[in-house]
Order: sequence, then structure tokens, then C-alpha cells
Amino acid sequence: MALNLDLLSMGNYGIYVWFAYSAAAIILFSLLYISIRKWRQIRAQGEILEAELTHKIGKAE
Repeated sequence: MALNLDLLSMGNYGIYVWFAYSAAAIILFSLLYISIRKWRQIRAQGEILEAELTHKIGKAE
């Protein structure tokens, strides 16, 4: 299978295009990573607050 260099060079705009694609991919994966990490932190805080609330309600009864 021969590598088609015209496809990669994209009419002499290849460097710009591949840089833009890679920058967009890095940004999107970074945002995904940050979002998942923040979601896990919020979920853990919610579980702690729910446990505290359940404990307080149990004491009140």
C-alpha cells in the first residue's frame, strides 16, 4: 500500500491543517479529562453530604 503524500500535504497547507487538528484534539481531550475529574470530585462530595444528612436524620428520630 503506497502512502499518498498529496493527501498529507493537502496542497501545501498540510502543516497548518494537521497543527489545527492536533491542537483541537488536545483541547477536546483536556476538557474531557478536566470534566470527568471535576464530576468525580462533585460526586464524592455529594456522597459525603448525603451520608452526613442520613446520619443527622437518624439521630433526630
